[in-house]
Amino acid sequence: MRHIYKQDFYKICKMYINNGSFTDPSIDFLQDCNSKNVSPVPVFVKIQNKEFNLIGYRLNEDHVAATAKYIQDHDNDPAFEVASLIIHNNGFTDKSFATLLEVIAPQNKLKHITYSCNELKH
Repeated sequence: MRHIYKQDFYKICKMYINNGSFTDPSIDFLQDCNSKNVSPVPVFVKIQNKEFNLIGYRLNEDHVAATAKYIQDHDNDPAFEVASLIIHNNGFTDKSFATLLEVIAPQNKLKHITYSCNELKH
């Protein structure tokens, strides 16, 4: 799945949602994206070796909410443990950043955060 392009990923997701084949745990994420009317993007390939690297990966608040829900729903899965979070030039807002941190922080694994070239307001 790591080599699927966004357009192909989206087509596969739509196929799963439309034909009711709910055999993959990622379906929750796909359904959440579908309910928010956003294209499901393969953001989970960005978690490797406990590093969630989102450099330049544009996500709106609905994408972030769906991603956070998926991580939270799979909090016992070691594949989603995050020790390093890199958020650079993603179009994140304070709300998006907080939403993601709220589900990653309880893992008690987070050691490093890079947050740059995104919105930061008081």
